[in-house]
Amino acid sequence: MDGQGDIHGPAPIMMAGSALERLRLRYRALASRALPVATPRRVLLACFYALVFPFYWWTAVSSGNIHVRDYYNEFTNSVLAGHLDMPYRPPKGLLALANPYEPNQNGVYQNLYHDLILWHGHFYFSWGVTPVFTLFLPWRAFGVGNMPVSLAVVIYSCVGLFFAVLLFLTLLDRFLPGTSLPTMTVAVTALAFCSVIPFLLRRPAVYEVEIASGHAFMMLALYLLASGCLRSRLSAWRLGLGSLCLGLAFGGRPVLTPVALLAALLAFAVVIRDPQNRHVRPVLRFGAIVFLPVGALLLLALTYNFVRFGSPFEYGLQYALGGSYVRNLHLFSFRYMIPSLTYALVKPIHLSLSFPYVALSSSLLPVSLPPGYIVGPVAGVLVTTPFLVFVGGVPFVGSHHRADREFRAVLFSAAVLGLLSLLAVTFAIWGVTQEPEVDYVPLLLIPALLVWCALCQRRGWRRLVARSLGVALIVYAAFVGLALSFTGYYDWLFVNNPGTFWNLERLTSFIPTTITKLEGHPDLVRVYYSGGEGAYQPTLDGVRVLSLPLHVYVVAPDSSWRLELTLQPTPPVRQVVSVSYGRTTRHVGVGGLGGVAFVPLSAGLDRIQVSTRPGTAVVIERATFVRTS
Repeated sequence: MDGQGDIHGPAPIMMAGSALERLRLRYRALASRALPVATPRRVLLACFYALVFPFYWWTAVSSGNIHVRDYYNEFTNSVLAGHLDMPYRPPKGLLALANPYEPNQNGVYQNLYHDLILWHGHFYFSWGVTPVFTLFLPWRAFGVGNMPVSLAVVIYSCVGLFFAVLLFLTLLDRFLPGTSLPTMTVAVTALAFCSVIPFLLRRPAVYEVEIASGHAFMMLALYLLASGCLRSRLSAWRLGLGSLCLGLAFGGRPVLTPVALLAALLAFAVVIRDPQNRHVRPVLRFGAIVFLPVGALLLLALTYNFVRFGSPFEYGLQYALGGSYVRNLHLFSFRYMIPSLTYALVKPIHLSLSFPYVALSSSLLPVSLPPGYIVGPVAGVLVTTPFLVFVGGVPFVGSHHRADREFRAVLFSAAVLGLLSLLAVTFAIWGVTQEPEVDYVPLLLIPALLVWCALCQRRGWRRLVARSLGVALIVYAAFVGLALSFTGYYDWLFVNNPGTFWNLERLTSFIPTTITKLEGHPDLVRVYYSGGEGAYQPTLDGVRVLSLPLHVYVVAPDSSWRLELTLQPTPPVRQVVSVSYGRTTRHVGVGGLGGVAFVPLSAGLDRIQVSTRPGTAVVIERATFVRTS
């Protein structure tokens, strides 16, 4: 071998072998790092999101066209043009009215400008502006046009759920690391379906964008603050970003302002509990990190109000073109709290044999209402989500050890944030509806779920009782939440996608069929005219049948029953009534003295259509179920 070495000798082979060994070791290192990614919990969460997020999207888009003006994209146009008012002026006819805020006078303009603020000859935006700067403007940067409002609600809803689950799991890992995977699965299911978010998605319009954005940023903020505080070493960037998200939360949903400020104060209290952080420099440093971002956004919000209306505390809602004369109402009043709390907590739901078997009730409660107070469709959270009673167990969780005291403090703080949000909503708004429950139900769900998980770690019969009761209440609440998400306020799934609605009703028809078998007789499920607003009828007796088909849904326990319709023409001349069921259509002649139509029923759900020729009508004097054998 000469001085230059032999290129075919063992040195290159050794170098190649060492290179392969390095590659093998690197592969093993990467593989070992990748193994924790595929833990059972993460796989379960991935499957959970893969099911829930598409359901959220389907709920938002299956309602069809939402006939509500796209105010967010319109205001985005104004922001891009450097203006704070809407990009169009009020019509001269509206400004010429003696009182343009009076609904009896401005009714012609309500469809076009509903809930906009009219101030000094300009229209102003009356909703939170966070969505404009966090979603609508960035969407424009892609050059694809206007942001679909339904997509905005879906994105904020999914973000809110994602960080609500992360917040819950962060607290669970910190204080209850022994929680079983099935218990955790039930808990995150509750966060997805018991939070009123599915109901919100049934009508993804301007109001829902505001509420969903507040929910999303509040959950993101609380996760960042909790994960930044509850660790051996404080995370300054998490605290600062969490504070910024608190500001974005009330920037999108102003009613969350006191909740955001209290959350920042609680986070700072956790920071200075460490004696090392009670000196001047740490207090100033972490005080700036926690309070400056949220304070800066609060200052921006007050400046925004001042520039528009000349007062930092004027939101302009008393100048809104609403369905009520809002000038006589007061934003923030203790008079609203008693009726609002009553309806928001204990208003009952309506149960029926008609899919989805649960609906919002329009009945009024025996509570005195202030003048102008609006009672919209709503169900009390203690009725729809009785699982929230577990919040009452916060003082009884854990022992007197330091870790348990810290756990109780966290639970107490979370419960206070949820209750404060409830009080803020009932104090600020001159009415009650279902959607504002998103502001406080998710916040209350987290401490309730943590208390339940703690009780599930008890021993003996207490553990069995707690686990069984919690699962039963969560299953019930999830069923009610899903049912209400199919109807929403206006039953738009049924109106705009009747085929999908019918398939769901047929798929779940075993529920009312089982009930009729227990009762021993058929039941009337639904009576309505297609396309008629408010056309639902509680009974067939006295219903007028026109050329527009009358739809009758009946559930029978078996095929031994028939429906008998006693008909009377109006005027009393001979008419022909068409009765369709299954694939059969019968034409029944009804004379001046009336007539009877017989409809055989099959087991399960039966759909019947009754109609007359154009220009004629009959009245169903009586409808009875008769057993044929």
